[in-house]
Amino acid sequence: MKIKVNLLVASSLVVFAFSCSKNEYYEKEFARIENEKKISLKAGQSKPDFFGVANKIRNEIAIISGKNAEDVLLESHLVNDLGLVDLDLEDVFIFCEREFDIEFEDQEKDKISTVNDLVNFCYKTVLETVDVYPPGTDPQYPYPWNPDPQDPQDPQNPQNPQNPGYGGIDPNPNFAKIKEHLKDKPFALIPNIPCDIIKKWIATAKFTVDQSTLWRIKYVENVIKPGNDNSYLINVQNINSAYSSVVNMDYFPITINKMPKINGQILTPDQFLEYIRKDINKFVDTKYSEFEPYRYSGVDDTNLWNSGNPKNAIVSIDIKGPDNASVIVSNYSNTGWTFTTIYEPKYGQHPVSGNRDFGYVKNQNGSYTFYTRGVDRLTTVDAVILGKASEFFTGKAYPFQQADALWTSFQKITTDFVNKNGGNAGIAQQEIHRPDWSLVKDVIDGKRPLSSLSTDCKN
Repeated sequence: MKIKVNLLVASSLVVFAFSCSKNEYYEKEFARIENEKKISLKAGQSKPDFFGVANKIRNEIAIISGKNAEDVLLESHLVNDLGLVDLDLEDVFIFCEREFDIEFEDQEKDKISTVNDLVNFCYKTVLETVDVYPPGTDPQYPYPWNPDPQDPQDPQNPQNPQNPGYGGIDPNPNFAKIKEHLKDKPFALIPNIPCDIIKKWIATAKFTVDQSTLWRIKYVENVIKPGNDNSYLINVQNINSAYSSVVNMDYFPITINKMPKINGQILTPDQFLEYIRKDINKFVDTKYSEFEPYRYSGVDDTNLWNSGNPKNAIVSIDIKGPDNASVIVSNYSNTGWTFTTIYEPKYGQHPVSGNRDFGYVKNQNGSYTFYTRGVDRLTTVDAVILGKASEFFTGKAYPFQQADALWTSFQKITTDFVNKNGGNAGIAQQEIHRPDWSLVKDVIDGKRPLSSLSTDCKN
C-alpha cells in the first residue's frame, strides 16, 4: 500500500533518499517505514516534478541514442525517429525502473512507442509516491542522522516521559516522529567543495554596488527620460529580493600554464583579460547569449565598455529564447570585473538577480586561473515557470542550465584559443552548487558556519 505524506518545503528540486546511522534500532525502523510507503523522495512536494521526470528520460535517451538532447522530442518515435533497437529500449526501461523505482510489465512496454508515451507512464506511476526532504538537502548523498541522547525530547533518552518502559527507545516510531527528530539536525551530507570557492561565492553574493554606480544609473535615467519622474526607471536587481528558493552558485575555471601570443607578443594576464572582455563574444558560444554595449534612447555605452576602465558601463545580453536582459559593470580592476543584473526600460528585468565575476588569480606554481563565478536567483515566479516549460518543450534548459552551457563554452573556447596561439591551457573542474537560499543567507548573515555549505570548511 502506498501512503501519501505532504511536507511543505522551500525547495522543489530532485530525488533524495534518507539513510540513518549510528542507531541500529532507528535505522531498521526507518528502513521499514521507507519500504512500506515506497517513498520516492524527489522534489519536496506532494507530486513528482513532471518536467523533471521528462528531462531525465530525454537526457538518458540522448545518451543511449547518441543524439543531442534537444533532438529528443516528446513526439519522437523511439524506433523510427531515434533509431533505438531492442537492446537500447531495454536499457531505457531499466534506467526508468531504477531512477523512478517503478516496474514495467511486458504488456506495458508494448504500448510505449514514443517519448511521450514513456514519460506519461513513468509520471503517472510515480504520482502515488511521496516527495519529502528538508529544504537545502543535496539529493546525491545519504542523510547522516544522529540521534542525540542528551536531548530530553530524543526517543533515545531514558528520561523521555513519552517512552517509559522502553529504555528511551520508541518501539514503533511513526513517520511524523522521525521527521520531528530530523528537523533540527544538519541537512544532507554536504558536497566537498573547496572552502576557498565557498568563501568567494559568499563574497560574490554579498557584493553590493557602490555610490558611483547608483549615480551612473541616475544619470542614464535622466538621459532616457529627463525630469523628476524617472526614479526607478533603472534599478539594481538585488539577490535578496529574487523569487526562487534555490540559489545558483557556479564557478567555471581555466588553468593557463603559458600565456598566448597575439600579434607576435606574449600577453600578460592583465592584457589577456582585457582582450577577453573587449571581445567577449569571441570567447563564448553566442547561440546561448551575445553581449553588446547598451544602446537605447540617447544612451550609448560603446565607448565606456571599450575603454580602459568600463566601470558602470551597461551591457545588453541577447539571450536565446524569450528574454533579453542587461547588466552593469559594478566593479572593475586589472584582475577582474563584475556584472550585476539590472532592470532597465529596453529589456525590462533580468531573468536572474545577482552578480557574476570575471577575473584571474596567480597560482603557487606560476600558472594562472581565469574564471567566471556567479551567484544568482530566479527573479520572478514567471521565470521559474518559464524555465521549467522552456527546458521541457525545447530541450534547452533555462536559465540556470542555459547559463551552464554558456560558461562551459567559455571554458572550452578560451582554452582552445590559448592553445592555438602559442600558449598552454586546460579546462579546470567546474563547481556548481544549488542549495537552498535560506541556508546561504544564514551563512552570509553569520547565523550558520561555512561548513554548512562544504565539508572542506572547518568552521
